[in-house]
Amino acid sequence: MDTILTTIGGIFWVIAYIEIIRCGLRDKTCSMPLIAIGLNFSWELIFLLNNGWDSSRLLVIINLIWIILDVAIGYLHFKYNKKDFPKPKYFFSYSVLLLITGFVFEYAFHLEYVNKIPASSCASFFQNALMSILFFKQRFLDNKLKGQSLILAFSKMLGTFFMVIAKSAFLQINAFIFAIGIICYTFDILYILCFFPKFKSYCNE
Repeated sequence: MDTILTTIGGIFWVIAYIEIIRCGLRDKTCSMPLIAIGLNFSWELIFLLNNGWDSSRLLVIINLIWIILDVAIGYLHFKYNKKDFPKPKYFFSYSVLLLITGFVFEYAFHLEYVNKIPASSCASFFQNALMSILFFKQRFLDNKLKGQSLILAFSKMLGTFFMVIAKSAFLQINAFIFAIGIICYTFDILYILCFFPKFKSYCNE
């Protein structure tokens, strides 16, 4: 059951990634924050190289798809987001620094908890919460409309939902993942509400 729920969650995340790419090509932007790209790609790569091959074949395939899609999302960032960067001269160096930071964080986490099975799940849910907060910030505080859609918002929330159910039910880390799940759901729901004009107008009063 854990594998089934995780696979369903993974598929919804594939949909979210594809929607980020579709909207990015449409609006000539990248809506995924760069630190999230760095964390996601690093987690996927480290997980795959260290213990991912011991997972089910379907989960390995999904993880490989995530890696490919993250590379495409990263390409969108470098292609389109320079125009919105406050100091374009430092865009590339700043972007590389954030990607390296994401990798160092993930690799250090892996080294510290390498013998603990839930470690990769804890790291991935931390990233999930960060993404939920940053996507909401983009839409609500920064009023960034490009590169986003309701399909992205719902698929992201559903992907997290199935992952939380799978991991909190079948691993002995219920409290942590349940708490992080609540944080994700709260900001995901707020992010979805931002697509409805009445919510935005109410908050602007």
